[in-house]
Amino acid sequence: LPVTFVFGFKEFLGEKIIDGFCSNFIEAKYDFNFRRYYADIESDANWEEITSEANSSSFFLQSRKIIVVTIREEKYLTLKKNEKEILKEYAAHPNANTILVIYISLNLIKDDYKQVKKLKIDKLIKELDSPRIYSVDLDKIQEREVKSYIQSYLKAGGISITADALDKIMETREDDSVSVLYQLPKLAIAGGQGGSLDSGDIDAIFRGSVKPSHF
Repeated sequence: LPVTFVFGFKEFLGEKIIDGFCSNFIEAKYDFNFRRYYADIESDANWEEITSEANSSSFFLQSRKIIVVTIREEKYLTLKKNEKEILKEYAAHPNANTILVIYISLNLIKDDYKQVKKLKIDKLIKELDSPRIYSVDLDKIQEREVKSYIQSYLKAGGISITADALDKIMETREDDSVSVLYQLPKLAIAGGQGGSLDSGDIDAIFRGSVKPSHF
């Protein structure tokens, strides 16, 4: 994953992706292995500086470095010629010890986002097309991926969840299954350390109560 675009109207999931990179590739966030840049009104991201930082990571210093560039303003989706060349050059010869995440996080209503995606985001990804550049469309995350994330999140806290319980969760959020990720802390509390969750527990949790045995 040398370079990864993360985008989508359900942008809150982008932070989940970034947290996933961090938990899988670095032990903890420090200045030397995690850097974040912003392309917004207050901070104009410099792609030459960013790629230089990406190239500075060395296996002898740390196993991986994660650099996140968060694009918050629409105008930064249109790159200048030299900026395209800088990114294309980096994508052609990426640092194997660095993961560069370009996270598009725009404050737009859904209809405006669709227009910007069609006119600018899709164009940007096409312009920078490379076998070493990956794209994660947050709006195309499928139900099975949501289930898998819920399962792994709870497992990290020593909690098991049955297949029936996962199905019940999806039923409660039929029109917007990813919104259940907001409920993960509640599920973890209900499960308790070393506990388990079944479909009956899910009914109780989403009615606003939790299993009293864990308190």
